[in-house]
Amino acid sequence: RTKFLGITHTLDQCFEAEPVVKAVLCDLSQLQRTFVIDPKAPQKAVDKAVEEVNGSLFYTPATKYARIVSKYGTREKTIDTSPVYDSRLFSSSSSATDEDDLKKEIQIVTAQKAACDDEIRQISSQLGDKMAKMQALTKRANLLAAAKANFKRDLNAMESKLVAKRRALEAVRSNDSAVQVEKLKKEIDLILAKRAKAACAHADAVTAMCKARAAETAALLTQKQAEAAHKYFKELFKAETEQIEFLNGEKEELEEDVRKTRDIAREAKREATNNAPIEGSEEAEALKAKFYDMPEQIDPYPNPVERPAAGQEGHDEWQEILPGIDECIRTFEEEADAIMCPNDMVLQEFRNKQDERNRLRAVLDESGGSLTEKQAAIEEKKQAWLGALRPLIDRINENFKTNFASIGCAGEVKLHDAGEAFDQWELQIWVKFRASTDMHILDAHRQSGGERSVSTMLYLISLQELTSAPFRVVDEINQGMDPINERKIFKRMTKAASSSEATQTFLLTPKLLNNLQYTEDCTVLCIFNGPWIAEMAKRWQEMQRALQPGGPITP
Repeated sequence: RTKFLGITHTLDQCFEAEPVVKAVLCDLSQLQRTFVIDPKAPQKAVDKAVEEVNGSLFYTPATKYARIVSKYGTREKTIDTSPVYDSRLFSSSSSATDEDDLKKEIQIVTAQKAACDDEIRQISSQLGDKMAKMQALTKRANLLAAAKANFKRDLNAMESKLVAKRRALEAVRSNDSAVQVEKLKKEIDLILAKRAKAACAHADAVTAMCKARAAETAALLTQKQAEAAHKYFKELFKAETEQIEFLNGEKEELEEDVRKTRDIAREAKREATNNAPIEGSEEAEALKAKFYDMPEQIDPYPNPVERPAAGQEGHDEWQEILPGIDECIRTFEEEADAIMCPNDMVLQEFRNKQDERNRLRAVLDESGGSLTEKQAAIEEKKQAWLGALRPLIDRINENFKTNFASIGCAGEVKLHDAGEAFDQWELQIWVKFRASTDMHILDAHRQSGGERSVSTMLYLISLQELTSAPFRVVDEINQGMDPINERKIFKRMTKAASSSEATQTFLLTPKLLNNLQYTEDCTVLCIFNGPWIAEMAKRWQEMQRALQPGGPITP
């Protein structure tokens, strides 16, 4: 098909060379993907070959075609054409005489180089011998200097001892022996007196120590007594507390009995009002005696008697009994209130709380079903959300692990499950920069600023393939990193940004390290830099002079 389109051969087929040389030239210049088109081919065939054949360069005798593929968007293809210039090397005008002259010059230079190499080897050999001799002499001189210093030190010590001995001898000769004996006796007496004082002081110290030990023993006994008393009172307090709790329980039971008694009294009043006996009857007389005598207990279930209506016989007598019943009820209520709580406000507050409790129970019973339904809906949405979220976090975690392993460290991305407290869910970054430490959550208290920058950049790189943004901007992420980590991060960042599925990445930084590894997809832009800066600075100074005549000029 290539012959049909007019392509005769590729550039690597146009010359002969060593396999290694040819492989290097092909790798550097892509000669195997550079095609030569037959000069007799029509222009339509040339255009079709440039469009369809997978190559980067196409040559005709007069024109060079370069196909350029965009790295962004839809990766559109464009064709760049330029003329082919005449060769300036290895042209047909070169003569055989020039080639022979060059070969002779090469032979002469090669011979001179061999002579220089021999001379350099001889000089190096002589220099090595001289250096060995010089080192031996230097070592011997150092040994002699050390021996001389030791001899001088020993000589000075001996002279000092000799002077001391001579002075002692002269002192002995100048003094009488009797005087020396008296002097020695006095010194001995002084020493004995000092020893006696020291012995007395030691005895006093021992006595004081015994007194202190006795005081310590007494204090320990006092402490033990206090601890025993504390234990006794603690047990007593516990027993009294249990007794109080027991009495409180009995008090509550009595309050409940009073409450029931009061309810019985009210029920008795109601039934007595509805079923009052006729005046003069035996039942009426019995009720009068019962209520006017203030009995201790009231029958909660009296025999019901039909109450006479107004105008009927016995109605007036029934009305006379009612005040006694009211008085009994009031008496029982006062006794119950005195037992429960003498404060009316507290009792009213208790009743209000009971009403509020009953109201809340009713509301809870009504809303219990809707709460269960809402909780079920929340759980369903939560499971659907986690079903989509967890695979995404797993992918981020795998990328993060791979990126951290590439710099010789360990890292993970985990989801913190806070249960129903959804505002406390979070992504946690766990890192480990040293082999002797465990993995910890990334924070400002444990990791340094450079380590946090490395972790942040590797996390952003892990998100590279999961986001659909057309471009991203990273500002001064390399500031604070050590040179080793900066090189590793820059290599990972350029590799991630140069992949076929990556988006365009802008790195803003005031400086970069030397000899960083760049790919063909990287472009370096230096702001306020270039041959025109001097002219712009000159214009800026002229503008300042115009705005501030005679004033200072800011450089």
